[in-house]
Amino acid sequence: MPREGRYLTPDELREDFDRIARLEPAGWSARQARYAWILEQLPRVPGRALDLGCGTGSLTRLLAARLGDALGVDLSGEMIARARAASPAGSGAHYLQGDFRDTPAADETFDVVTAIAALHHLPIDEALVLAAARVRPGGLLLVVDLHEPVHLPRAVRRLGAWCLAHWDALREARKTRPPEVRRAWLAHGDKERVPTAAEIRSACARLTPRPALRFHLRWRWSLAWKRRM
Repeated sequence: MPREGRYLTPDELREDFDRIARLEPAGWSARQARYAWILEQLPRVPGRALDLGCGTGSLTRLLAARLGDALGVDLSGEMIARARAASPAGSGAHYLQGDFRDTPAADETFDVVTAIAALHHLPIDEALVLAAARVRPGGLLLVVDLHEPVHLPRAVRRLGAWCLAHWDALREARKTRPPEVRRAWLAHGDKERVPTAAEIRSACARLTPRPALRFHLRWRWSLAWKRRM
């Protein structure tokens, strides 16, 4: 059973990530988000990409550089402002603030759809259906997200997060996140609901053809799915 938590409302998510963006404008670590794996899956021909929950736009910019055109969508106005500021004119990266359930318009489809730690903000079966619906025939859906670990007391989860943050800092030769940034992420994570591995497998079984699904260390999973022509 998942630990106690709930799906946050769009307003709550917007507030949390506006706060995180103000504290940590650089956004995700590329190693943590598995960008290299995503880039390996991309087609070698120009196309149009959609990055769901784009944050500060680091992946959106990589998609635009590879494919020529990428649209990032995020609920947080602060995240979108930082993404736009970091994207030079003519880069091919564009951004919209909004809920990916209805942004962009429902009839728009893309050659590649990506989602990094975004789908778990909805029930995973609903989120996967929404993301897959954005993929045009022959296109790709690439997901990296979180799953619920074995139940751990809150104090143990916090200690584990602290240890992982310092391990990442050593591996990547960078400073650890400031305490106020860690507190903002922990405050967000402590209250939200994250899907179990069983829920993720069940949701994937509803997609045709079956996606390539893998579970990784640090309570992450990845998915690659190609829509039939």
